[in-house]
Amino acid sequence: MAGFGNTSFVGIHVILALYGKEGIETVIMVDQPGSFVALTTVGILIANIYANKHQISARLVVGNILKFPPFLAFVIGWALNLCQLNIPEDIDATLDMMGSLVVPLALLSVGMQLKLDFKSLHWNYVWLGLGFKLLLFPAIIFTLCFIVFKETGQIIEITVIESAMASMITAAIVAIEYGLKPRFLQSYVECWNTSVIFNYWTVVLANSDFLKKRFNRKAFLLEIFIRKLT
Repeated sequence: MAGFGNTSFVGIHVILALYGKEGIETVIMVDQPGSFVALTTVGILIANIYANKHQISARLVVGNILKFPPFLAFVIGWALNLCQLNIPEDIDATLDMMGSLVVPLALLSVGMQLKLDFKSLHWNYVWLGLGFKLLLFPAIIFTLCFIVFKETGQIIEITVIESAMASMITAAIVAIEYGLKPRFLQSYVECWNTSVIFNYWTVVLANSDFLKKRFNRKAFLLEIFIRKLT
């Protein structure tokens, strides 16, 4: 759960605010071939291994991956792009409206199952996961890119910013579907909204050099929140 970042739902808005439409191409490369493919392949594989410890097989894993609706949608989209086929505008508009419902419905689905227990030991692991995703992981990527390898440029900056994104809600949905610690994941998702708020601070830290040139921190945070609200 902590290994998959919310590189699209939150990431696209943040990158659009910082870099404009030029940065969206990099975000798509990070999100689709990166985070999304990793979730729909390695993520499904891991979920199968831990959910079916005594009856795991290559056929079962491959079957579950091929039957996973988001993976099928990705393959269809990739094939259409490869063949340079355009979807009719009416169908494209309908699919766009349907796609905009994914995150709200996912949050509603998890929220309806939510039963918070603040005395539960799950919260220790929740904060551990959030700390890794919002602090430790982006710090590692920042150090590797800017200090160890001394790389610069827009692609590197966007990569570091995307590494500071909050956890992906879809990963929690997949894990809950496979029965992997649903109570813990429900607690984690409950903190998801809070982690998104902290997410803006980690983005500020991950991108501080860029902000010094264009925004002061208060103006940056205000602009991001306004964009999210509108």
